[in-house]
Amino acid sequence: MSMLASNTSSGNCSDDPYRVALFLEVSLSVGGVLVCSIAIILAGVLKLHRQLLYRLVIYQVSSILANGVTSTLDIIQLPIMIYSRSHNVYFPLCLASAFLSTYTLLVKLFFTLIVTVHLFTFAVCYKNMKKLELCYVLTALIVPAMMAAVPFTTHTYGQQGHGQPWCWIQQADTSCPSHSSRAGLIEMFGLWFGPAMVSLVAISLLVVVMISVLVYRTC
Repeated sequence: MSMLASNTSSGNCSDDPYRVALFLEVSLSVGGVLVCSIAIILAGVLKLHRQLLYRLVIYQVSSILANGVTSTLDIIQLPIMIYSRSHNVYFPLCLASAFLSTYTLLVKLFFTLIVTVHLFTFAVCYKNMKKLELCYVLTALIVPAMMAAVPFTTHTYGQQGHGQPWCWIQQADTSCPSHSSRAGLIEMFGLWFGPAMVSLVAISLLVVVMISVLVYRTC
């Protein structure tokens, strides 16, 4: 019996780092969900939604909240992955988790960029962009959905390596795990890493220009 217990514990050791990382991710996500929920409630109590800028920030915080909820739900996959022997049970949940993670991340990214652009046009160009609110929201919701749906056409959504409790765009070729998936790598950079880096550079430049202009005007 002791030998069996030893073998079981040793067999689970390789999965421990992934589980620790997963629980850490979920803990941070739960904290983010609580903070975002409080922020949205306070915004409603203070009636900040009456102004466009605050509404855009509320949209952004809501997208962060949605992404946090999606990350929190990842914990459900762990017992299903461990105890379910049916591929038909785990795989649909894995696909849903991968799509929702990609979609909510992109929505969060789009709203962050939109808030920055709106601040720039209002503070630097003195433009009232209130008429574009609907366009802002539709763009931030529809374009990410189209982008997040691309891996469905190439069947690259799936489990991130054997025994790992994360589902996203697969790096390895499912037919030959030792080889990288070209489509998966292209989609990872084209759908997330590329847009994230471009947005980060654009946001940084807009913030620098905006601060420089405001400082110049006050001098």
